[in-house]
Amino acid sequence: MAAQIDEVIAEMSAAAWNTVTAAGEALYAADDSANREADAASGQVNILCAQLNELCRSIRTIGKSRFRLTDPVLSRQFHDVPSAAYSVDDALTRAKNLDAQWGRVPPPRDVGTDPKPHLTRTPFQAKITALEAAFRDAQDKAKAAQPLHANAKAKAAQIHQLRVAFRTEGLASFPRGSAKWQLFSHLPPTTPRKKRQSVDEGEGEGEPTAPTS
Repeated sequence: MAAQIDEVIAEMSAAAWNTVTAAGEALYAADDSANREADAASGQVNILCAQLNELCRSIRTIGKSRFRLTDPVLSRQFHDVPSAAYSVDDALTRAKNLDAQWGRVPPPRDVGTDPKPHLTRTPFQAKITALEAAFRDAQDKAKAAQPLHANAKAKAAQIHQLRVAFRTEGLASFPRGSAKWQLFSHLPPTTPRKKRQSVDEGEGEGEPTAPTS
């Protein structure tokens, strides 16, 4: 739309407006890309954590049941491991605790063989390692995304303010109903990006709105 306006509106030429919006689009793209990577990493953590928790439930149940008569102390140690985990840190702590108890099992160490066929201690430990690595990766990606999101958010706020001024002064600069007035009249009061952020983050209160005339 700015390309159709020859005049300088709100101290901005069409070229200046296009430069600002292009810079915004570049920041938005970087923010979206980082968010997708962080979301994918978080999703992988959820998958691996669920798998490890399922194994932990089986190992804990089998351990406390199998040694109840032959080794009551070991059975109690399995029993004392928390029955559930409500965070990734808790899941890793519980799994490592169970792995330690599994290490006390006399050979053959087949605590997890049933109802998890063919599970031995080594692949169980590999599951722990995999979750630790995925969790670190997710944390790194989330941390890397934070400044990109802050930059995109700040740029969206800036462009929103410019949009309000551009539309407000544009409507006041041309006769109502004229072709150029119509261009400004049909310009949305805010940018799609700012509107999306307001919805996603519960913002919008106190934001300046563009007049209709």
